[in-house]
Amino acid sequence: MADFVRFSEKENQDECLEINQKSRLSDAQLTDILRQNSKYQNLGELSVEKRNQLNRQIQQETDSSIHQLSRVLGLGKMIVEQALKR
Repeated sequence: MADFVRFSEKENQDECLEINQKSRLSDAQLTDILRQNSKYQNLGELSVEKRNQLNRQIQQETDSSIHQLSRVLGLGKMIVEQALKR
């Protein structure tokens, strides 16, 4: 029994039942992050390929939803969705 207790209390790297909650950025926080980087300015004026690439990059960096990206970037939901699918 003592061996089992020591085994159960031993620190390990298992992630079987752990809950890892991700916190999403607010629209204001996301806007501030995008304003700090000049390459994210005026996405609507860029070529489709460059805009899609930046949309994917923003989503990967911030883990933002399609709806949130659409609101913050001022682009249509379908434009953002298609950019992330490619």
